[in-house]
Amino acid sequence: MSNLEEALLEVVQECESMATTVEASVSDSDYDWNMKARIRSVRTALNDAKSLAEALLEDVARRVYCVEVTSTVEQTIKVLAKTEDDATCKAAEVAERRIRFTLGIEHDYDVWSEAHSHGDESPQDDDADIEVHYDD
Repeated sequence: MSNLEEALLEVVQECESMATTVEASVSDSDYDWNMKARIRSVRTALNDAKSLAEALLEDVARRVYCVEVTSTVEQTIKVLAKTEDDATCKAAEVAERRIRFTLGIEHDYDVWSEAHSHGDESPQDDDADIEVHYDD
């Protein structure tokens, strides 16, 4: 708990205690109505200070923190391309585009993708996820 939170808790407790003491004292006194009204204004001020301290305590407890998070997302993308370099570049582009169209819609982010080839797929494997089109 921070020093400010501790101080505000103490203010809340002390104001509550003092307001109760003032109210009990004024009820038992023989003062005229004018003096009792002035004493009750002290109680009101103490209750107002308590309310302010409670509101500040809530605000202090709900601070906003900016946190940088680094996450790793691994995707396997099959690419039909002429060269391995073309395939890795295209796979990285596709991965970044997928992130941009999903996560990027609602959140701030920086994306960096790196692709590594796992080699050729055999012709019997599934179709490619994406194809690189070439202008011949």
